[in-house]
Amino acid sequence: MKKRDYKLFIKDIVTRLPDYAVAQIVDNILDNAFYWLSTKTQKHGRKILIHFDENKNTMLITNNGPALTPNIKKNLFILPFVTAKQHGRGLGMYITSEILNMYGGRINVESPEEDKRVMSIGFLIYFPSKK
Repeated sequence: MKKRDYKLFIKDIVTRLPDYAVAQIVDNILDNAFYWLSTKTQKHGRKILIHFDENKNTMLITNNGPALTPNIKKNLFILPFVTAKQHGRGLGMYITSEILNMYGGRINVESPEEDKRVMSIGFLIYFPSKK
């Protein structure tokens, strides 16, 4: 799989997380999205969308790849080594959750039933405020 370069500028989210922590969180989520979207047989129509809510200090990253199985969804953020990838380590989303917890933030998996902005799967990040 090719390495993808991307830049993300967060103007409306104010958080006390260090830049490198925000970069790690976003990188983990997007890396998973790129992987799962690459497994779709139809190349056209692959989508990743990012929504910011400055009032709630949140970022929603959603894609139209496959949804998580209930077992993976239940354990993704609370146990290391949880993965559905063939050669995955199962650490990225666990580390993401741990970083957010360390600073007073959190992350949730969202479905289209829970949030209308979600295409198939979404990750809602609650950033801890700077106060």
